[in-house]
Amino acid sequence: MKRVVSLFAAVTMTVVMGASAAEAQSPIRFGLAGGLSMPQSDLGDAFESGFHGQVMLGFGMMALPVKLRADLTYHSLGVEGDGGIIFDDDDDLRVISGALNAIIGMGGIGVKPYLTGGVGLYNSKFGDFDAENDFGLNGGVGLEFSLTGMSTFLEVRYIKIFVGDDDGDDFSAALVPITFGIMF
Repeated sequence: MKRVVSLFAAVTMTVVMGASAAEAQSPIRFGLAGGLSMPQSDLGDAFESGFHGQVMLGFGMMALPVKLRADLTYHSLGVEGDGGIIFDDDDDLRVISGALNAIIGMGGIGVKPYLTGGVGLYNSKFGDFDAENDFGLNGGVGLEFSLTGMSTFLEVRYIKIFVGDDDGDDFSAALVPITFGIMF
């Protein structure tokens, strides 16, 4: 009887461990995230901190140190101060972006630090002005917290948007989002 129980326990553990390993090695993951968006440079002079929401699709095996992640993000930033004469107080700057990022794992068990960076397209719209599309680069650091069947993360990025200006004036646009998310 002891042998039957031991054999049953061994088979059960093998099946459970195999299922967990297969789940952890899923090459495609889906995620949701959100957090604080802080405008920097010239953008920070005109707008207040706001929020962002994000959906993600991750690609890569858990055993490999480099993964890819596609992010679709919505940022909303309010007008700095009272809005002045030119802008309404209820006008917000919204930035919708699509970015492809590399995630480079730095090792670890349970809590895993990582570096991230990538390129994206940023669509900005403010009030009644026309929307504008610009390219940008981003880079940052994060911590991934492994859980059973999913993981959470906390990351900080610096996003530099290369704003096209037709009249030759220099304008610098940058954002620093602090993001908390979950990947399934």
